[in-house]
Amino acid sequence: MSSHLNICIPLENDKRITIGEWSRSSDIYTVFNENCNVPYGSNNAAELTTTELSHVYNDTKEEIEKTKKRLNELEKHANGNIEIIDEILEWKDYIESQQKVLNYVNVLQDILQTMNPSYLENKDESYKLIYYIS
Repeated sequence: MSSHLNICIPLENDKRITIGEWSRSSDIYTVFNENCNVPYGSNNAAELTTTELSHVYNDTKEEIEKTKKRLNELEKHANGNIEIIDEILEWKDYIESQQKVLNYVNVLQDILQTMNPSYLENKDESYKLIYYIS
């Protein structure tokens, strides 16, 4: 059975606009699953808050930085070793995929801020993002 992370904008009458859906094999699914308590099932969808997005963003950014440090050490000691060079290439691909996650989380943060500007006095008019695994 396949599993998907869904991020939506809830509307009236239990309708939703899905703004993202990722399979279990995707990096964004993994990072959300590891850093958030993502509910299972569309009926159990929970609000995706700026705090959770910040946590995911910071964890991903930290992972990229750690990986870059590992990569620097590997590059220092590669000396033409094909196995180490292959490992370096794999880590570079990993950094690239994590950077895509970081970029997407940044977009989600921007969407949430745009939907809820700081000048909005009536919080009843605010909007939210919800997420769940289906």
